[in-house]
Amino acid sequence: MVVVELAGGACITFHLGHAKPADDFTFFIRLLGSMQRQKRKARGEQGPALGPPRGRDDDARSECSVQTATCQQQLNSTPMSSVANDPKEVKKMFKMFTETMRRGRDFYAMRQDGALYDMECALSKGHDEFRMRWDGQKRTIPLRDMLHIRTCVEARKLGLGFPTDERCATLELQTGECITFKFGHVEACERFILCMRILVEQKRPHFASQGF
Repeated sequence: MVVVELAGGACITFHLGHAKPADDFTFFIRLLGSMQRQKRKARGEQGPALGPPRGRDDDARSECSVQTATCQQQLNSTPMSSVANDPKEVKKMFKMFTETMRRGRDFYAMRQDGALYDMECALSKGHDEFRMRWDGQKRTIPLRDMLHIRTCVEARKLGLGFPTDERCATLELQTGECITFKFGHVEACERFILCMRILVEQKRPHFASQGF
């Protein structure tokens, strides 16, 4: 089952029978959405993707976001206040997060001037790379190069030069570079921070000291 969620909040559900057709449908609809954004940008138009709505069901979406219903609905319906205190729920949420991120999701990245820019982000199959794609460009960041995933409160201490709120999460890299994403609601941001912290900790190399 695949759900096409429109910017206005309306949803259209498709039952495609098998996982492969659902994956193909998701990929091509995302591709069409990306092409439309490129056309608008070429014409100098601004679409609704640059201003994320505050609805509870919006994680970080562009004008037309395709979601795999089974994963996304479970993520959206799980309050962080109950998940964070239950390891079993955290494990379930983490699994749903990684499955969704392997397919790729639309995120809003914050520029230095605080403006929002939409891009597609995904995890590699082995969950060891964070991949970003925008305007025909792409960048791959190994998770081992990430120092920490910062909340808005932590990010403010970094002096990034733009304001952040409780819907913002910041990837702090080993080099000192920081990439901030803004989500549609607080719960989505908290899920991202929690799950990415788990991933980064898993992929961080550990070894015994060779000397002092």
